Amino acid sequence: MKKRTLSLTALILALCLALTGCGQSEEAKAADELIAAIGEVTLESEAQIIEAEEAVAALSEEDRNSLKNDQTLTDARAAYEALVVDQAASEVEEAISAIGTVTLESGEAIQNARTLYDGSEADVQAAVENIADLEAAETELSTLKVEEDTNLITALGG
Repeated sequence: MKKRTLSLTALILALCLALTGCGQSEEAKAADELIAAIGEVTLESEAQIIEAEEAVAALSEEDRNSLKNDQTLTDARAAYEALVVDQAASEVEEAISAIGTVTLESGEAIQNARTLYDGSEADVQAAVENIADLEAAETELSTLKVEEDTNLITALGG
């Protein structure tokens, strides 16, 4: 009788394990695989990150809790966002650098750089390292215009 009870207990235990499953569901495994496939984050990683985020969002809470790569996905999103900010800040910095030596003809380049900077998000503006150069260029252009106007007035005799 003991042997039969042990066999029955083992069978019940095996059935319980089979029915409840061990580890991750197929959906959770697939989400973890999508996350792992992101690899090194670049500016071209956005589609992969979104696909993995959508797969995770579609999981039940239990499946989300079973993920092995959830922190990797969080880190990938943060790294991608930082790259986007860096790229946007670089574009603004390049526009500022393109001003060069300020002359009376620099107005358009200065205005373009200012418009690009002002149209950027706060985190991009905070990352722009040469904003002082833009401000100095604006001041220099203003000074040159005042000097030009003064010279014209002087040439006219008062």
